[in-house]
Amino acid sequence: MVNERAKLAVGYAKRGFKIVILHGIDKKGNCTCHKGKNCKSSGKHPIYKNWEEKATTNEDEILEEFKKHPNANIGFLTGEGYFVLDIDTKNNGYESLKSFGEFKKTVSVKTGSGGSHHYFKISEGLDIPNKVGILPGVDIRSRGGLVVAPGSVHKNGNRYEWIEGCSIDEVEIAEPDEWLINLILNKRNTFKEIPEVIEEGSRNSMLTSIAGALRRKGLSYDGILAALLAENNTRCNPPLSDSEIETIAKSICRYKPEDPITGEEWDVFKSDDVLDIITNLDDYSKVFEKEMLNKLSMIKDNDPAAFAIIKSKLKGKVNIRDLEKSIKHIKFNEITTYNKMPLKLKGLDTKGYNVPYGWEVDLQDGIFMCEQSSDGNINKFPVSFTPIVISRRFHNLDMETEKVELAFFRDGHWRKILAPRSVVFNKNSILRLADSSFPVSSNNASDLISYLSDFERENDRVIPLEKSVARLGWLNSNEFFPYSTRQRLEFEDDSKEASKIISGLKISGDYTRWLDVARKARENAAARFIISAGFASILLEQLHKRVFFIHLWHNSRSGKTATLKLAISAFGNPSKLIGSFNSTAVGLERMAAALRNLPFAIDELQVLNTKRMTTDSVIYMLAQGQGRTRGSKDGGIQEILNWRNIILTTGEEAMIGDNTQDGANTRTFEIYAKPIEDVSFAAMVHETAEQNYGHAGEVYIKKLCEELGKDEEFLNSNFNRIKEKLKEKHVDCIHINEVSVVALGDYLSSMYVFEEDEDTAFNMAIKTAEEMIENNRQLTRSDNIERAWEAFVNWIIANNQRFQFDTPSPRYGRIDLNENYFVIPTYAHKALEEAGFSPKKVFRGFAERGYIESYIDTEGIRRFQISKSICGKTCRVYVVKVPIGDKKEEVSMYEEYNIDFLK
Repeated sequence: MVNERAKLAVGYAKRGFKIVILHGIDKKGNCTCHKGKNCKSSGKHPIYKNWEEKATTNEDEILEEFKKHPNANIGFLTGEGYFVLDIDTKNNGYESLKSFGEFKKTVSVKTGSGGSHHYFKISEGLDIPNKVGILPGVDIRSRGGLVVAPGSVHKNGNRYEWIEGCSIDEVEIAEPDEWLINLILNKRNTFKEIPEVIEEGSRNSMLTSIAGALRRKGLSYDGILAALLAENNTRCNPPLSDSEIETIAKSICRYKPEDPITGEEWDVFKSDDVLDIITNLDDYSKVFEKEMLNKLSMIKDNDPAAFAIIKSKLKGKVNIRDLEKSIKHIKFNEITTYNKMPLKLKGLDTKGYNVPYGWEVDLQDGIFMCEQSSDGNINKFPVSFTPIVISRRFHNLDMETEKVELAFFRDGHWRKILAPRSVVFNKNSILRLADSSFPVSSNNASDLISYLSDFERENDRVIPLEKSVARLGWLNSNEFFPYSTRQRLEFEDDSKEASKIISGLKISGDYTRWLDVARKARENAAARFIISAGFASILLEQLHKRVFFIHLWHNSRSGKTATLKLAISAFGNPSKLIGSFNSTAVGLERMAAALRNLPFAIDELQVLNTKRMTTDSVIYMLAQGQGRTRGSKDGGIQEILNWRNIILTTGEEAMIGDNTQDGANTRTFEIYAKPIEDVSFAAMVHETAEQNYGHAGEVYIKKLCEELGKDEEFLNSNFNRIKEKLKEKHVDCIHINEVSVVALGDYLSSMYVFEEDEDTAFNMAIKTAEEMIENNRQLTRSDNIERAWEAFVNWIIANNQRFQFDTPSPRYGRIDLNENYFVIPTYAHKALEEAGFSPKKVFRGFAERGYIESYIDTEGIRRFQISKSICGKTCRVYVVKVPIGDKKEEVSMYEEYNIDFLK
């Protein structure tokens, strides 16, 4: 059922109003956004960040949005053919307009707060921007703005409704009066265009612009600060901290005002407020503090009577002559003209950069804060012994977050460090950078942040803004970073693992040389399979297949590591891209996540510390494709790492053991083979891979992206074709999906990289895959229950004496007349646990397969332990049906042994 507000929105859309879906008001009177009762724009701000793009007149789209957001308010996108005069009663908007004239009757709305919206046409050729404060209590909503539509609910419970006689059914939208147009256009250079909601990323620059406009009108620090705090709390999403607002206001007040403060602006800041503060001071020396002197300076210039009263209040409490002198000096300091000084630092590109006002930056001496004393002298305070600049900003396309690159001179050369803004501009968090040689300590952190904030503000338009990603791999269906992207992107992950990986993704040496060696290596089926798996790793994401392991094992000097290096060298320097089992769980997670979709190679399984991590735990951890949820230092949750790639491992021993869980078994494809027979060729492969790398991967991925750009189903259709072909002979293979992915990588790389014709590439891919399936089949062990049963039976037979009547203590149970073993659970559990199996799991499996007796009790629960008598006492035991061997053969062998013994 369509709700009434949705019907209203559709009706407005049919009349040409573009609909913006706004957050609504819930039953408690709070905004439906995540801020709830703390929201400063309850029921007035858009649900979507890209609300201008999503504004629509499409009925289906509107109804769909109201299905998702039934409590949403309705907004109109302004600026397309009409603008809205927004009058606020709280700030005497109607009084402000009286002296200008009355406007025509037009479409008008009474707002929920008691104000009004008046709609006017925008004549052809006339540009009416979105503006705030053309008069006290009067705003313009036009290009880049929106208004709340009638039918919406205010946080106070009132509804927005048409003014009687002024609805869209009763009047037309009128042309604006000439005086209104003049009022808007004549003040065009005085007021800054402000969006309805200032989103993260533009808050600093927008508030700085507002502060600059107010400063040019002569407003003091306190006036600017009050205005910025109000706009910050009302418009910024989320608001900046008060300290950041204070920093903006202080920085702007260093510039020379152009005009005296106006009466309108002075009305916002009352002398009475300052008088109240002074009257209630407990320490009158505070009037000599900089902020108070700024206030007194403003009052002296704009309200002499109030200043006289303040002086009389202070008489006898402070020296009035000293106060006058201090006010004079603070005023002199404020109006001193700021002459911009270009920043020049040898060895660093600082073209267009300026030294921020109030600071000195020098390659030899570092950074100094400069302040003017009351006697007019300039005092310098050291902040850093070395220069620091913001060299670049990085805007992350995935997370919509920003990081800052800081360049600093140390140890004779320029170094760079990348960190989130929340770290760089926080006096506690910035200390984390000290471990990377960044010159910060608890003593200079606050001053350093002030410098960086001023530096950014001064050079905001010059500091390069880079679009960035913090991961490798697929960006969309046919773009893969860093090999194939439509736009220039920078890598901006500040983790050591990611930095190492990206530094390894380089091109070096001779591509032809690499091809020659790789072609020869591919003559061996196992080597070809491993090399193809490297290329196939790229395909997992697009095919939506899970992470899996390929483990190649054989004796030493069989060419395993050389083959692994050759496979990884297709993408970059194998020395930097291959991991080690001699690592922590966190280290393995981070490297897998840094590689993302590229193959993750881990060499030498035998160095794994099985006391710290078992092979099962490694398989389960990495095959999940997702890291653990971990807390962060600041009390939140760290970003969860993700990856989807093929994990290639080597070793001198198998990865799958007798007690390996079934889940790990199905996630691991093992090959026992010698990939390189000739030791001298193995040495050549090592050398070639280490000196010639990065070519093949780029060629492969670029051609793959081109193909996907033409046909998005290209990979799926070829995967299904290969899988069906392999199932003709290997329908029971539990790894058929994994082998099909590798065969697809073989097929595509054979054509893209090794330039084989399509038929040859396909046939050889199938042939290699079938050989590897057969190799793996010979290694494949039975399932976990069967392996546990085999171990359990072996234990019983080995301890057969413990089940006899005349056995010494401890006795493990007894044997009945049908030769079933009654096993006491304590000993059974211990035996299985020592063999690496879970008793609870395997005994259920034993019962399902009829290996032990079980029964269903009166409550309908299946029980595996049965009451039996042992040594005349009843206890619960497992009744185990141990297979009976050939007794005649055993007796014959025994007799033969005795005869031989007697000879």
